[in-house]
Amino acid sequence: MAAPYDLNKPITSKGKIITQAIDYNQKLMEADVCLPLSISPDKEHFGVDTLQQTLLDSITDASNVQRNRQRLEARMKGKSIKEQLGRAVKVGKKVAPDAIKAAAPHVAGMAAKKIIK
Repeated sequence: MAAPYDLNKPITSKGKIITQAIDYNQKLMEADVCLPLSISPDKEHFGVDTLQQTLLDSITDASNVQRNRQRLEARMKGKSIKEQLGRAVKVGKKVAPDAIKAAAPHVAGMAAKKIIK
């Protein structure tokens, strides 16, 4: 659920305070991202979905960077495409199992085409 206040253009005093707190903390911590989050046991939660998606996006980006580095290292060491694909699938199963299941037929087809060439 989204924040109960419009934090892009806050009108209420509480919305303005939250926006100021986000800006202050982002500058103080020199953070790339600063998100409003409420997990109070007494009130409705908000920001959890945004936090989850931000983490998933960041993990995916980091995983892609690592896989690209590993692919380049493997190419330098003379590893075959089949070995590289196996490594990518193994990492993908750990990072995003649902995404790999959905993409597996497509990836297998791409690998077969690449090996045939």
